[in-house]
Amino acid sequence: MIFELRFIVSVVVAAIVSFGVMMMFARLISTIFGDIFQEKFCINSAFIKYVKCATFLVGISQGATLFGFDWSFYETIKELVPNLDFNRVSWLTATYATIIETLRALAYMYSALFIIILIAYVIVTTREQSDVSD
Repeated sequence: MIFELRFIVSVVVAAIVSFGVMMMFARLISTIFGDIFQEKFCINSAFIKYVKCATFLVGISQGATLFGFDWSFYETIKELVPNLDFNRVSWLTATYATIIETLRALAYMYSALFIIILIAYVIVTTREQSDVSD
């Protein structure tokens, strides 16, 4: 029961963090895609929808983990500080791990995305310069 509840809470926390990151980057990605592709390829809205969907998928899949937590760590804490509420420490640590893993996965995803955008920008500007010179 606790494992299922912890997993559901982990999914909800990962979804909230993913939504926050998506809202933070939505305008930036829309501006970048608009500047690079300038609506002549008619793919701006599709890319933006894809990036928003990918943000949720990557954030939730990497943030909400199915495997168990390291219980030996909690047992060590419980031995060192016997008056500490074991349940609270376990929930706080699990929530913190979910937030960190979600942010880490989204940072990797956005890093890869911006590298791809940079390559696309170089290709588009090179093509436009060769069209102007012809």
